[in-house]
Amino acid sequence: MQCRDKRRVELFPVSMDDWDIVKMLRTTPENRNRCLSELIKRHYALVVNIGFRFFSDRQIAEDMAQEVFLKVHNTLERVSVGKQPFINWLCRITTNTCRSWYRRQASESRALDEKKIDFWHSAYENTDRGQEDRDAIFHVNNTLQKLSPKERMSLILTYIAELPTSEIAAIMNLPEYSVRRLVNRSEEAMRKQLAQQRLEKYALV
Repeated sequence: MQCRDKRRVELFPVSMDDWDIVKMLRTTPENRNRCLSELIKRHYALVVNIGFRFFSDRQIAEDMAQEVFLKVHNTLERVSVGKQPFINWLCRITTNTCRSWYRRQASESRALDEKKIDFWHSAYENTDRGQEDRDAIFHVNNTLQKLSPKERMSLILTYIAELPTSEIAAIMNLPEYSVRRLVNRSEEAMRKQLAQQRLEKYALV
């Protein structure tokens, strides 16, 4: 076991760039499966988290992630290495797959669990939360269900993938100023809806 672990460390040091792994995959067929496994290991959580925030459904997020990495596998031989950051390329595939899944669904897709009060709550977290926190997350979810897929994705790429506006604009095929306006408008709509929900809650007390 120790020998195998040492071999893996030597093959994929932490400092190794993702595109270098893609180059290794292309030039050393015997390492192809290891290279693909390493890319999945590095980015699976992010892809699933994006899907979870978009659909608020862990099973859908995991199924969607499998499709994303199947597309990655099928595209690695012809993608232009180093033309853009690997994470940008992966996010583009992920957002397009989310849109495809959204269109596929007959009923309205469920919204992502997201907002600054709990933006980093992971689909895999199992922490104990007070009733107040759970209520806040519930209300945020309900609010986000009212956002369009485009608005939702702009928030995901901003706060989950942590991409700069210029890269989000490239992924979403929008001008940078449109992305900034989209994010600002979505956040403002969320704040107003949440404030209204709080007023309605207190009115019932």
